[in-house]
Amino acid sequence: MAASRRRSIPPLIRALEEEPYRFDFYQAVRVLELSRGLDFEDGGLVLSGDDPESASPPAVPVGETGDPRREAVRFTADPSLAFPASSIRDLTLADRPDRPARMTTRFLGLVGAMGPMPRVMTERFLARAARKDHAWRAFFDIFNHRLISLMVRVRKAHRLALENRPPHRGPVGRFLFSFMGLGTPGQRDRMTVPDRSLQRYAGLLVHRPRTALGLEQMFQDHFGVPMRVRQFVGTWFRLERDQWTHLGARPGVPGGMTGGRNNALGRTAVLGTRFWEQQAGIELVIGPLDLDRFLEFLPGAPANRPLLSMVLFYVSPEFNFTARLVLKRDQVPPMRLGGDMRLGWTTWLSTHPPARDDEQVRITIRDEGALTRL
Repeated sequence: MAASRRRSIPPLIRALEEEPYRFDFYQAVRVLELSRGLDFEDGGLVLSGDDPESASPPAVPVGETGDPRREAVRFTADPSLAFPASSIRDLTLADRPDRPARMTTRFLGLVGAMGPMPRVMTERFLARAARKDHAWRAFFDIFNHRLISLMVRVRKAHRLALENRPPHRGPVGRFLFSFMGLGTPGQRDRMTVPDRSLQRYAGLLVHRPRTALGLEQMFQDHFGVPMRVRQFVGTWFRLERDQWTHLGARPGVPGGMTGGRNNALGRTAVLGTRFWEQQAGIELVIGPLDLDRFLEFLPGAPANRPLLSMVLFYVSPEFNFTARLVLKRDQVPPMRLGGDMRLGWTTWLSTHPPARDDEQVRITIRDEGALTRL
């Protein structure tokens, strides 16, 4: 246990201090940052696992635009001409939790075996250090720290595993949102499906035109149930009132028409107020399902609205969709009055066990976002 006003050092941090050469450089930086917690400029906060009352103030990410004094680690470069056996030479934790640790690296220094400056500069550097004159090293480490910090920053930008923010808030997450059509904050958090869960399917959502196979893959992965798309399911479309066929109208009627409209036989005339479109309908056959999973997709159930949001987000809303729920034949409940039976949804009138899976329950997904029962 830690003494009064002191923190307990986690075993991983202690191992990093005692044997830093066993750690990858980038992973060591990540461990140090997460041990302090991070405070991002965009308001994000990643806290460490310490007690909030005794934890140190959060650090700023290494290499970003924050105050370097608030970073979790301060880099210095080893000026030795010896062949480097590891990326990290040593690590010293600060005596106070709000101060950065000090890490000596064996790469990217201005002088030393891998430094860009002439060898004579390194020799003079080492000669002064032998006389206990560390002014040169302190001066060079101003630039060494910034160079190494920028390398950490660049590495994070191209390695998702090193990003300390939640994945959907990091740079890669913003790129994926842009691919999906959710690049601006005003377009996000408008669906019942969490935007973060859709990032997994950015590779499917970026394609135009989108395919039935892509919808099947995304649906099955997200909901964990079988689904297939049945295409070219005909559907009725209602005509707007101004598209109806009129043979004639008297003056003074609404619209002020004095003659007919949309009445050219074989061209614009339509008998009725709706028309049949064979290729505008798509049916999602979901299942076979257990009874518990079946109930989750009914109107008002947890998976109902996410089903609507995902389908309308993936495919243009001019299409009409129906979702057909397939219940396993051995899961069809017996008919009983009372209880939680729902007329038209979970009530089956039958005196014999069904011979096949039930496919009678159908949900219509309309383009205006309404869910109704046919």
